[in-house]
Amino acid sequence: MKLSFIYIPVGENMKFNMFQEKKKRCDTAVFKSVAHPQGIMMWVGLSANGPTKPIVIEPKAKICSSYYVNKVLKPFLRDAKTLYPSNDNISHQDSAPAHRAKATLLFLREQNVTFIEPEQWLPSSPDCTPCDYFLWGYLKSQVNNRNIRTLCGLQKAVQDELEKYPNH
Repeated sequence: MKLSFIYIPVGENMKFNMFQEKKKRCDTAVFKSVAHPQGIMMWVGLSANGPTKPIVIEPKAKICSSYYVNKVLKPFLRDAKTLYPSNDNISHQDSAPAHRAKATLLFLREQNVTFIEPEQWLPSSPDCTPCDYFLWGYLKSQVNNRNIRTLCGLQKAVQDELEKYPNH
């Protein structure tokens, strides 16, 4: 379960790869960039039964425990019943302050959510979270292949890609 920024691809400005063989001179290349591209922050969970519905974070929102519980976890728990009707899942978060806040952990316990406790999390270990080592990169690469011009279009593209994601 992770938050990430996803930006609207802006023409050729956002897509480039540059490869250089060792010890060979590379001609000068100029790349344009966008100083402040439009984008959205969203939260998605990934499980063996498929991804959750993306939850778009309000622009300029401060992700404190209260916001995280009310705007992310409560909607997630409603949707989690679709992926796990018998509530046989284990939630794993990272060490973001809102994730490890006492109020957040208390809420999860009150909702009988089985989760990995903060002291059991591996610090600085994105290799252990599928959203970090796979999902965000995958979604961003898929979105970059589309001609997206609006934030609504970006949100729909992400949702479309998540719906294509295999459930098993």
